[in-house]
Amino acid sequence: MQIPEEYKKKFHRDGFNLIPPKFMEGFIRVIMPVADFFKSLNMNPNTLTTFGTILTIVGSIFYALSYLRLGGLFIIFGAICDTLDGWIARDIGKKSKFGALYDSVMDRYSEIIMYFGIAVHFVRTDSYWTSVAIFAAVGGSVMVSYVKAKAEGLGFEINVGMMQRPERITYIAVASIIGDLPYIDELFLMIAIWIIAVLANVTAMQRLVYVYKLAKVGSRTKTKRKAKK
Repeated sequence: MQIPEEYKKKFHRDGFNLIPPKFMEGFIRVIMPVADFFKSLNMNPNTLTTFGTILTIVGSIFYALSYLRLGGLFIIFGAICDTLDGWIARDIGKKSKFGALYDSVMDRYSEIIMYFGIAVHFVRTDSYWTSVAIFAAVGGSVMVSYVKAKAEGLGFEINVGMMQRPERITYIAVASIIGDLPYIDELFLMIAIWIIAVLANVTAMQRLVYVYKLAKVGSRTKTKRKAKK
């Protein structure tokens, strides 16, 4: 099975990539058999989206109970479902506008729920500044998606942004799994949260500037056309 072109386009973005595209392609190749399994069941893609959200909720509960490694594992399982739903929808001919909207809405809810579970853990452990960073990470994550959706609604295509959803989920999940060790505790997770808190907001501004430049070029082109007439 070949990796769909739309996925390759997501991996090979303009500008700096926090996760190497080759790593992302390798991840997709690993989960290809899972996609085949779900397709053999003729599973509705929206059902897979719902299943992924439920897995993320379970991960959030583990975070809230301070089982960080289990939280990270379930976040990864949820992310795999999220990666495969659109792919399967296209391959079995069930791609729809509602499915795309439902997937997008569940993605946002899943991410907010994930941060909520992590926040509960750090509030319980009296980590004030990390709790503040989680708030900034939530805000930045939502704004990254909002700028893209709004820009696309205005007719702009965006393929820039260093801290998009795959990067955020990967950083949180990996830091949770490898960080829940003796003497390290939650240090890696705290570092990951701070990185996301900063770079997610930078990404939102990066997209805003990108659209500004596109709009400026478009405006100049229209002016030249009018001048020629």
